[in-house]
Amino acid sequence: HLSTNKQYTSRTNRANKTNRKKAHTRHHTHTQTSPKVRITHEQRRTMINALLFVNAKGEVVISRTYRDGFDKELAETFRSEVIGGKDAGRTPVKIVNGTSYMYIQHGNLYAVAISQGNAQVAIAFQFLHQTVALLTSYFGDFTEESLRNNFVLIYELLDEVLDFGYPQNCTPEVLKMYITQEGNRKAAAEKQSSGVTIQ
Repeated sequence: HLSTNKQYTSRTNRANKTNRKKAHTRHHTHTQTSPKVRITHEQRRTMINALLFVNAKGEVVISRTYRDGFDKELAETFRSEVIGGKDAGRTPVKIVNGTSYMYIQHGNLYAVAISQGNAQVAIAFQFLHQTVALLTSYFGDFTEESLRNNFVLIYELLDEVLDFGYPQNCTPEVLKMYITQEGNRKAAAEKQSSGVTIQ
């Protein structure tokens, strides 16, 4: 009986040890995939701290900040260093005091993504082009007037396409499935009618 008890105890200890190892593995795996894991340096580079739409005069038409510490001085810096700078239009990326300004020009408007440090430029430019295409699909064109006519809808869209500074899905077909409000196309219609000539 003693021999049998010893064998039973040995098997029980081995089983308990195996279960503890499995539990540790599950806990370790859960910790690695938890959404509360600290943000890596590579992830920080994909963040967009602020998004601006600026006209040719350097006036901000619409702005949306996604991180604390970004204020109106950023727009002034963009106006003076980029639009009014000697390299205006030559370089699509301008770094001033550790802040990166990445922008594209569409007609008389600039779409500007602002980030800190060494940002992921390719992701930022892809996002800017997709955002311009998205707004154009809602409003018929991408002009200062069409932006001013659709403030509320634009802010709703911007909250969807950037989640705390991280670019999300910008596909018009997807967004129109749950943001069903139609944009004000008055500016685009007037522009189109003004281009019609009578033969």
